[in-house]
Amino acid sequence: MALRGRPENGDFSHCDKAWLPYRGIMKHRSIFSHLPFVGTLIRTSYLVISITLIVCLITYIMLFVLGIKTHQNIFLVMKNSFVMTFKVILQIKRDYIISAILGMSAGDLIHYILDVFASYLKKQS
Repeated sequence: MALRGRPENGDFSHCDKAWLPYRGIMKHRSIFSHLPFVGTLIRTSYLVISITLIVCLITYIMLFVLGIKTHQNIFLVMKNSFVMTFKVILQIKRDYIISAILGMSAGDLIHYILDVFASYLKKQS
């Protein structure tokens, strides 16, 4: 039996932990979390920044293990990780990015409408 939208085969609780800072900042059903386009852009930005920070952390650990301990070299590599991430994002065709944002925003809009409808039904009963 799948609980809370999780698949039956596999435990994704570690993925939930990655979103804890976002949940602490962005309350559920706030205007910023549910507003189409705005909520999508905030969540997408959070995801990109989180992945970039994880890559930087892994890079830092690898450099430390390899014996490159000067902070100047480590920070230079971490800065280059950020730059490379944003260069990759900028190379994606604009049409694909717009399509992805519109598709995710449509999901936000449907979620928002269903939340409003569910709240209305609760008040009626």
